[in-house]
Amino acid sequence: MAETNIDEFDKAVGLILAKLYQSFPMRILIEPIITESLSPFDPTIDGWDKPYFRQRDIFKCTMSWLIQAGYIWSEKQDGLAELSGIFKECVLSAKGLEVLKAPDSLSGLSIGAQLQDAARDGVLSSIKSLTEKALGIGAKMGYSAAVVWASS
Repeated sequence: MAETNIDEFDKAVGLILAKLYQSFPMRILIEPIITESLSPFDPTIDGWDKPYFRQRDIFKCTMSWLIQAGYIWSEKQDGLAELSGIFKECVLSAKGLEVLKAPDSLSGLSIGAQLQDAARDGVLSSIKSLTEKALGIGAKMGYSAAVVWASS
């Protein structure tokens, strides 16, 4: 069964955040993360419907979403880097770092440390569930900030 866009989004978010958490506070280059051994030159698939291009597009849209949602700071994209999905000078924002430093209620380990381990070990199911936790924490942070602002 093919994965849904949300499944692929969750995997991409987890892998991206794990990489940025590991390199924090250094700004790094983030290139498309293709989770399967796919090639844009696969002769058995015609056109732009290739799985490689689909995963690259999911990655690009995921990175853009993470930047717009305030989890990542990145240099503005332009030219060839934008077309190929390369994001320059990426680093976790204060919000992104706070979310990843939050301890998991069951293990006590930070979500960022667990994401790093899952990404290193290739445990995609753990990456997806940890991503859901991280984004849930981020949403609660945003809601709490909105409540405080509205009541002031």
